[in-house]
Amino acid sequence: MKRNMAQHFVKTWKINKSLYEKYGGVFIFQQAGIEPLDAYRQFLKEQEKKKAFQILNKDYEASFWKYFVDDSMHTFLLKR
Repeated sequence: MKRNMAQHFVKTWKINKSLYEKYGGVFIFQQAGIEPLDAYRQFLKEQEKKKAFQILNKDYEASFWKYFVDDSMHTFLLKR
């Protein structure tokens, strides 16, 4: 169990590092560590344009993207 948990944390760190290196932006603090918020948004927008990602139910689209643009819901490591 400890090994699986460690693997998950390392994998997440590598993904976050890679996204930040490609897209940049700001980091937010999450319970499991830091998250490159802008990088995730840019990655998802890019994937959406490529048709590799889509929100099937448009009723949820605004609330989904709100996570990435509403600064009031996050704790930033450095301010924008």
